[in-house]
Amino acid sequence: MEVTTKTSNISKKKPINKKVIAGSTVGTCSFVGAAIALIGKRQGHKILAKPNFTNWNKPKDWLISKIDYGEKEMIGIAGSSVLGGFIGGSLFDKKQNIKAKFKEGIFQMIANIIIPISTVGITVKAFEKFAANKFKNTKAKNLTKAIITIGSLIGGMFIGNKIGNAINNKIFNSQKERKMSVKDLSSQLDDTCLAASMLTQGGGAAKSWGKIFSRFIPLALLMPGFETGLKTKNDS
Repeated sequence: MEVTTKTSNISKKKPINKKVIAGSTVGTCSFVGAAIALIGKRQGHKILAKPNFTNWNKPKDWLISKIDYGEKEMIGIAGSSVLGGFIGGSLFDKKQNIKAKFKEGIFQMIANIIIPISTVGITVKAFEKFAANKFKNTKAKNLTKAIITIGSLIGGMFIGNKIGNAINNKIFNSQKERKMSVKDLSSQLDDTCLAASMLTQGGGAAKSWGKIFSRFIPLALLMPGFETGLKTKNDS
């Protein structure tokens, strides 16, 4: 596998070790799967029961659809993703790249996971507790909640990015600042799914939509692990 990078306006092909890709993928998926199983068991679901393959085409019956995803669950799964990607990628990569992976893992956890997720969770809960009951019009309440949720997500992303850069500067003495851009939004799929899930919490159709969005959370949380496992010194 090859990727193209641009240096001084000259395109160069940079080879990526296939073993590193495989190690990062297996490590990330294995750790995320284990985290989901543990969370499912803690929430009262049967993990070691005989698998029922007749439900393979019924997403609503899958374990990932039955789990309730809150801030703690998402941070736990994301942490497992990063740890799995770091271990899996480091096992097959050069020693000189391990520090870069560790630094990336720290940045992912702080900038792309803990701060954005916590910001969305705290903001939505505060709205529900202190402001939601003051709305007589349901549509106005939902619209306000949507604006607040989206705003808190965007704000959390930028705050997390600033803090992540500050940590990299202080701990790793990194002078290279990572700026938010459109392509960085791909790493925020987990936060977006949480925001959408929390936004649609409630009864009836809203609850059903919330469950649909929550099914994509585990898949989105694989991304921080992949980013961590594939990080190299040259990318830092």
